[in-house]
Amino acid sequence: MKRSTRPKSVIRVLVVDDDEADARATLGLLEGGVHTHLEALWLRDPDDALEAMREGRVDVCLLDYRVGGCAGLGMLRSLRSSGVEVPVIVLTGTSDRSVDLVVMECGAADALEKGSVDAPGLERAIRHAIVRSRYERELAHRNERLERLDAEKNQLLGMAAHDLRNPLGVVYGYSSLLATDLETYSPDEVREMIQIIARSSAFMRGLIDDLLDLASIESGTLRLTVVPTDPVELARKNVALNQILASAKSIEIQLEAEPDTPLVDVDDARFDQVLNNLLSNAVKYSSPGSHVTVHVGPRYDGALFAVVDQGRGIAPEFLESIFRPFTKEEATGTAGEKSTGLGLAIVKRIVDAHGGRLTVTSEPGHGSTFSVWLPAHGPRGAP
Repeated sequence: MKRSTRPKSVIRVLVVDDDEADARATLGLLEGGVHTHLEALWLRDPDDALEAMREGRVDVCLLDYRVGGCAGLGMLRSLRSSGVEVPVIVLTGTSDRSVDLVVMECGAADALEKGSVDAPGLERAIRHAIVRSRYERELAHRNERLERLDAEKNQLLGMAAHDLRNPLGVVYGYSSLLATDLETYSPDEVREMIQIIARSSAFMRGLIDDLLDLASIESGTLRLTVVPTDPVELARKNVALNQILASAKSIEIQLEAEPDTPLVDVDDARFDQVLNNLLSNAVKYSSPGSHVTVHVGPRYDGALFAVVDQGRGIAPEFLESIFRPFTKEEATGTAGEKSTGLGLAIVKRIVDAHGGRLTVTSEPGHGSTFSVWLPAHGPRGAP
């Protein structure tokens, strides 16, 4: 029985050396790769070598310490300053360890003495340099992401504190008046104060609930329990719930449902949160007496929900950032309703967690359309 052989991996190696004899000796070592096919490119000029690395034509570089009249260190510094991430192994003609330290401080992945390294040793050094470079890049990217998340967290907390300060002051002020001078106010005045306290408390509770939801989603602890669901019935239920609030502004919510809309896999409670937010926003930013339309139909091997309002619309400069936390063009609705600025950020993340897509089109003075596409139950499609 014929024994199958596993194909070798391929590593593109750039040899930078202006001494032909030394370069050919290095190229000869590269031909002896046991576990790896080392595909070599030899260049004499450091500038040509820099260009090859910037263009991503190689995976690793073997650099002669004295190439171009001791220009090896300069080439290393140029690489690091330009952000090129190709790992570099410096080949030296000396056993002086101080040279090794210098080249490593300049950004080399390793330093090898030419006369002491054999083919297996060179192959091993190349593989280790590539793996270590990959880990260092991943670590750097993770650190950048952590720094970005930390900055976003601090910004989020600052904005939350700012948005909580005013309603908290209102609650404190009116409750202090009631506690110290209750007998001086009429029943109607007391009732009005209590209603203001209740509204301010409801806003603060909503903001805290949104912050907790956002923190849960961002930390990866959001868990969905999805079941096959009729999108038309899902929309009909949420239209009925929001019609009660819309009637206070004489706004009518209309449902338009197309036949043959496929089932979708959703977590009912979380997707109710999506539709309720989109509908409440449509009502909040629409003028009294206008219409809001919810359209549901089949699209791209899935179902599309579109919430269309006749409101004030969104300025173009806000459209790109509207799904970020605390991004709000208008702080209040057409009837003075307040916004936490977190609802759409949460909606976007819930839709993403369902494998869907959330988009918005809008024009100032002509309303907005928020569209949610979800893949059909079963084999997944893509819009």
